[in-house]
Amino acid sequence: MADARPPLPPKPVNLFPVWAAACLGVLWAISNHLELTWEAVLYGMEDMREYVGRYGAPDFSEGARYVRLMGQTVATAFWGTMLSIVIAFAIAPLASRPLSPNRFTYRVARECLNVTRAIPDMLLALVFVAALGLGPLAGVLAVGLHTGGFMGKFCAESMERVEPGVYEA
Repeated sequence: MADARPPLPPKPVNLFPVWAAACLGVLWAISNHLELTWEAVLYGMEDMREYVGRYGAPDFSEGARYVRLMGQTVATAFWGTMLSIVIAFAIAPLASRPLSPNRFTYRVARECLNVTRAIPDMLLALVFVAALGLGPLAGVLAVGLHTGGFMGKFCAESMERVEPGVYEA
């Protein structure tokens, strides 16, 4: 009885040496372009060693200030989330087909949610910092607007899954 199975495909070629050589070539080109020397690399290693060494003995002399700033960060996240809930609940009914008054309103609401989701929250934070100055208000608005887009989309899609008779009741 002969084996009716087809022969095995050829063994794949090991490309590790090619990729390793390519990575080393790119690193050499970068270091050559930046005019890095071994002295600069060793000096940077000493700086990194000193920086990492500071993690071994933290300084809590300003502990009250750190706690206050951590509380401010938590409050920024909380109020940003509250703002996103308000935004989502305001736009979600307009962005769901059964509850939207007309097609134009539906499209505008959907595009508003798409835009707020598409813009990264860090970019929004930079825009709000430029407009309002550095502080927690810029963070609250950035988190609220960005997260409101996601929550509005989720709420609108949930509203679209509800049976039409439930809304009529």
